[in-house]
Amino acid sequence: MDKLTDICGEILDRLRNRPWSISEELISQAKRKLSDLQEDTVIVLDNTEDVQGREFDDFAKWLVNFAPKAQLLITTHQDVGFTSADIHKVQLRPLDVNLSAELLQRLEVDCSEKQVKHLGELCGGIPLLLINCACLLKDSFNPEILIQELRDNPIRLLKSNAKEIYDALGRFVNKFSEDMVGYLVVLSVFPSTFTPKDIEFLFEDRLQLETVKTEMLKCTLLQKMNEQKLSLHPLLQAYCRTERESLDIVDVGNDAQRKFNLHYLKLLGSLSKKFITKNSALVAIRTFRDQKVNIIEVLKNCFEDGNDTDQKGLAIDVVNITEVLDFLAKVLAPPKECAELYRKCCDIAKTSGDKRRHAESLNSFGFRRLCDVAHSRDDSESTGAILKLFQEAHDIRKTLPEKDQKCQTHVHTISKLGLCHVLQVTFSLFFFVKSGAEGRRPVLKKVNSVVL
Repeated sequence: MDKLTDICGEILDRLRNRPWSISEELISQAKRKLSDLQEDTVIVLDNTEDVQGREFDDFAKWLVNFAPKAQLLITTHQDVGFTSADIHKVQLRPLDVNLSAELLQRLEVDCSEKQVKHLGELCGGIPLLLINCACLLKDSFNPEILIQELRDNPIRLLKSNAKEIYDALGRFVNKFSEDMVGYLVVLSVFPSTFTPKDIEFLFEDRLQLETVKTEMLKCTLLQKMNEQKLSLHPLLQAYCRTERESLDIVDVGNDAQRKFNLHYLKLLGSLSKKFITKNSALVAIRTFRDQKVNIIEVLKNCFEDGNDTDQKGLAIDVVNITEVLDFLAKVLAPPKECAELYRKCCDIAKTSGDKRRHAESLNSFGFRRLCDVAHSRDDSESTGAILKLFQEAHDIRKTLPEKDQKCQTHVHTISKLGLCHVLQVTFSLFFFVKSGAEGRRPVLKKVNSVVL
């Protein structure tokens, strides 16, 4: 039996004030029974996505028009395929963070208030996932590990600890057309929210973009965060990223990620040029802050183990451009994040044996660290370590062909190497003067004469 027949059989089972014939066609019997109703009756059909189609739409249309005592309530991710003035559509929103946390607390999980709120946020308002997390916690699953896995690798967590949710997610995705699943995978390259303007570069033209966006909103594949921002549900995004192979659209995903990487590396280069322009520096800073999560995602993509070597090299080249280095050193906060970025560049370039990129990355790493100690008055130890970075960059560069030595980065290395030497002497003299001021006046006089 098809599923509409199953629904009609269930309706007849619930309306048992008179027997129904098993020999007569069930849909016809259900229609006759519903049209004869004398009392107001509500029929609730929950999660009808797998049932919907032409036959279901015809049945729902008939019921709206010819069963005056019946009211039909349908919950679905997909619009019913007919329109009528008698249809009222309400879009349900997922639980917000506070309600998600409240549900976990009512389930009496053994977590701190902070952990409960974090879990509520990571579950994305899905009651089934929240309940599953509560069950894991009641079975003594470590809440910090649960938070970490939900944040970093939710699909792995579901596969090993919530197979029914993982399978349900797979069925949900696979019920859509191949093209729609492809667009889901394309948009999953964004780590967070995005505007229609942000995703333009992933589509052929604006008509295709608007068509796909509208269809996804109708099917609740996309969520409206505010007037401008859109997002995929975090769990759906993670599934589409992780399961590209099982969805048989690896090439589509890889192509979208490559476009994403190139687009935001190009944006980073253009922002660094705006930053050094008098009237647009603030615009560059504001844009970077708006797009930071995407730019960082690109660098993470490019630097992943096993990623395309050309993509790694391109990312290292872009972040080591003098203007980009100056821009990131000033606007990428916290400073430790910027330093780690350039440390990663050093490690990748060194491992690959690319001396030019290694020298440039050492120069960038040294510059970022130099920015931290330049205003310090007694950090000679750090200055010594930074001097070694610039010295190593200088020594590596001197082993390269002469044409590779005649570049702005090498000049930058030499100038900062000299600055480190000056800072070391200054720190030494400062310490010398300080020691003399604590009781050795003759030393202070000697130092003063040297300084003068």
